[in-house]
Amino acid sequence: MLTLNPNINNIFTYDKSYFKSLPKLKRIIEEFKFLNSFRNYDIIINTTEGDRGAFIAKFSRAKIKIGFSPKKNIFLKS
Repeated sequence: MLTLNPNINNIFTYDKSYFKSLPKLKRIIEEFKFLNSFRNYDIIINTTEGDRGAFIAKFSRAKIKIGFSPKKNIFLKS
């Protein structure tokens, strides 16, 4: 549904098995690269309930953030 929407330019997915397979230092570097890839967007839509998506949305600098609040709600408090 999202990939065919002409109003959506990019879709990012997080491949957990890829990141877990990396050595620790390389994993940290790749995680920061992934996080920084969200810095230049106007809208972030998070389709998961996990903390990672909420964290990315919070620190993306996007003006509009759509998604679920994480269960623990630690990243979205003002």
